[in-house]
Amino acid sequence: MQALCDGIRAEVGTEVEAGQLGRFLQTWSKLEGRLMSMARQRRTRVYSVREAIDLLAGESVLPANLKERIDTLRRLRNIVVHRPRDLKPGQLNGALTETEELLSMMSSEPDKSAED
Repeated sequence: MQALCDGIRAEVGTEVEAGQLGRFLQTWSKLEGRLMSMARQRRTRVYSVREAIDLLAGESVLPANLKERIDTLRRLRNIVVHRPRDLKPGQLNGALTETEELLSMMSSEPDKSAED
């Protein structure tokens, strides 16, 4: 009986909770909206977050390390949406923390185009 319970516990422990998925996607959506808004203040025709990231990095609004962090999260977001079973245990917790931190950083910094 103990072996059966341990097996079930091990299996359930590797699953990603729906609440985690929702919190990550909600926070990512806010970060994505901020990136798109900043990019569209510089060029009205920006259609994807990938394009927004490249534009902002190209204009030195996003430092290289910040661009890399956001792009890593963007790729993880694609896994969450298209292949959630490919997530590793704990991966979403770290990504949620990282996304919240980046969103906080970007929200606290004034948009330079608004000053021009």
